[in-house]
Amino acid sequence: SIQSDKPLGERISREERRRVTEELGLKGDNGVDLRQALVFVESLPRDLLFIIRTQNLVRALCSDLGYPARHRFRTYARLAARGTLLTDSSITPATASQSI
Repeated sequence: SIQSDKPLGERISREERRRVTEELGLKGDNGVDLRQALVFVESLPRDLLFIIRTQNLVRALCSDLGYPARHRFRTYARLAARGTLLTDSSITPATASQSI
């Protein structure tokens, strides 16, 4: 746990800030500044963040249900191929599912 003698809202010393930063892991073991990573993530479009969060949810559910990762990736690939086919105006959802 992080301990401080300062009352809530009062400034902490530079040394104490460094110690807290290390304890919280704001500088990763691989040298990545997590603040910079957070700024990057916040700059991503909301739709992309939604997709990332959804994929993480699907991954967790599949893992909990014992669905192997290779099957999940195969399903992603199959559905992506089907979606690619649907961009052709001559292909309907019914014919796309028959071709894959």
